[in-house]
Amino acid sequence: MNRLQHQSSAYLRQHASNPVDWYPWAEEALGKAREENKPVLVSIGYSTCHWCHVMERESFEDPAVAALMNQYFVNIKIDREERPDLDQLYMDACQALTGTGGWPLNVFLTPEGKPFFAGTYFPPQPGFKRMSWVQALEYAAYNFFENREAVDRQADRIAATLVRAEQLMTAAPFSPQPGKDPFSETWVEGVFQKFQIRFDTEEGGFDQAAKFPNTMALEFLLHYAARFHNREAWDHVAFSLRKLLYGGIFDQLGGGVARYATDRSWFVPHFEKMLYDNALLARLLADAYRFSPQPLFREGLEATLAFILRELSGRDGRFYAALDADAEGEEGGYYTWYADEIKTILGEDTEWFMAYFNATEAGNWEEKNILYRKEPARDFALRTGLDPAFFESWLHRVTEEMLEVRLALPRPHRDENVLLGWNALTVNAFIQAFHALGNPDYKTRALAGIDFLQNRFLAPDGETLFHQLVEEEKPGIGAFLNDYAFFIEVLLDAYTLDFNTDRLRLALRLTETAIRDFYDPQDGLFFFTAKGREDLFLRRKELYDAEMPSGIAAMIGNLQRLALIFDRRDLRVLAEKAMLAVRNTVTEDPMPFARYATAMLQEVGGAAEIAVVGPDANTGAADLCRKFLPGVVLMANERENPEFPLLSGRGTSETRTEFYLCKDYACQRPVASPEEVWRALSFYIP
Repeated sequence: MNRLQHQSSAYLRQHASNPVDWYPWAEEALGKAREENKPVLVSIGYSTCHWCHVMERESFEDPAVAALMNQYFVNIKIDREERPDLDQLYMDACQALTGTGGWPLNVFLTPEGKPFFAGTYFPPQPGFKRMSWVQALEYAAYNFFENREAVDRQADRIAATLVRAEQLMTAAPFSPQPGKDPFSETWVEGVFQKFQIRFDTEEGGFDQAAKFPNTMALEFLLHYAARFHNREAWDHVAFSLRKLLYGGIFDQLGGGVARYATDRSWFVPHFEKMLYDNALLARLLADAYRFSPQPLFREGLEATLAFILRELSGRDGRFYAALDADAEGEEGGYYTWYADEIKTILGEDTEWFMAYFNATEAGNWEEKNILYRKEPARDFALRTGLDPAFFESWLHRVTEEMLEVRLALPRPHRDENVLLGWNALTVNAFIQAFHALGNPDYKTRALAGIDFLQNRFLAPDGETLFHQLVEEEKPGIGAFLNDYAFFIEVLLDAYTLDFNTDRLRLALRLTETAIRDFYDPQDGLFFFTAKGREDLFLRRKELYDAEMPSGIAAMIGNLQRLALIFDRRDLRVLAEKAMLAVRNTVTEDPMPFARYATAMLQEVGGAAEIAVVGPDANTGAADLCRKFLPGVVLMANERENPEFPLLSGRGTSETRTEFYLCKDYACQRPVASPEEVWRALSFYIP
């Protein structure tokens, strides 16, 4: 056993029996490297990473390879979920060095922590234009010990490249001309056209293979369609969701979306399932259903949340991080079927099942079958001469039978990391699903999740947060920007469940902490790590959306909303400065900055604010939430509340509930129903 056996991370403990002398990331390891003048090997992964498992079996469990690693390097294992700051920093370095990235991530550092050589998966034997792992070790060791000056120059060059790349994105903040709006309708139309160029009009989504859900870009298109009555934007959202939900990337039996599809048509997934991917997809489906209540969106939303509750939920409101792609050492084996297996389970029902889900006797993928659909059940029934109602009922029964058999099989490993940011995204999905579908179980689950996050991740001081729970239910290290941003966002959205203003006050308090600990007044953006972290050679900002929205972009949205809720001009100024800092970058290539673009949409024409005041205020406000309300700040109370400007001086009747709408910086006369408010908002209705 090495030093990883007592670590809280399941991923690190998976490597505890390796013959490699692994260290966790700590001063002990870095100090040893400096003292012995050795290079550092940092290997980063996570517990459900397929290729991480492969490399462990092929290389890290090999005593001869381990001996080479132990002789020449100080070896450090990092769980990317536990330390996303280190993962981000060294992933950017790998991409700067090689042009590619991914996991496992293997980076060779100087004793000062600066990278000079990197790669992802290295096979045990060279091939396919990849050096072997032993060759990589020998190359890094030889250059460090024999060409040290060149290694140091390379390390300094990479560090400078990372700094310069970040500076280039914000080097020329947009300076609006007096009297001209930096976020005009013409500007936002140009941004939409940049997205439109990348539409895959044949298979949905964007670009070619590999296909990721890319929910942030689709969310922008949905907001743009609603605000600017753009049919093309909405059609691409609906088409993309339909292709994704019918594809092999979406689990046709158990619900839930895989990390990505390796092909253009969403057919062959990388079978790993991440909590954040499913939370973000569920949020998008809830918004899409509120915008256009199509049965497929409801079906996909319910299936996704059912998967989360069945496979990734734990006690007292928590959610776990991921499911592995592998089960019993076979990638995708848990989700794919031999034709004979289907016949054994379904008997005489096999023929229709295989026809609808496009399974074949020979298998449609590596002799097995990935289940996917081409059309709705009703269309299939009509095309094949079946009664649609009968076929839909039959289909529900046989898919339940198949799922029941699958659930009895050995399941993929579950990563039981409990992470604040990921949990916040998931709770938010349940909030939006409740508003979309009205299922009270979703509201119960969302409220339990909010209570869990506040009870377990909020520090005793009431104004700082922790990043994760570790063993014995103790909080781990301090939170990162994404944790703050997503938790503040879910507090603001959870207000619409019960209109408890304590949630708004906590959101404001945490925002002030984020400004204190993460804000960079030089460019108006936020660092990913709080001040005081001294174990990084470079403090970075996460500028672009990756697998999750940028924390900076999410904070901009929070600042916009809190500025209106509390009438805080200073927060408004911070949001404006941040948006201007990245406006030129977003204008040039909005795809990696979709969440910023969505925030900037709210600047076009001004925000909409709704106050519902009167004896039935909460019910009336809840009714409003059944529709998609992009960029709307909503508050409700039985009587006026001078603490909140939107509720101040409102509510002229003790018996009548009134709806106040302020739009385009002008307030309209109060109306008596949600329907009148919806009409006044004049969002696009497809």
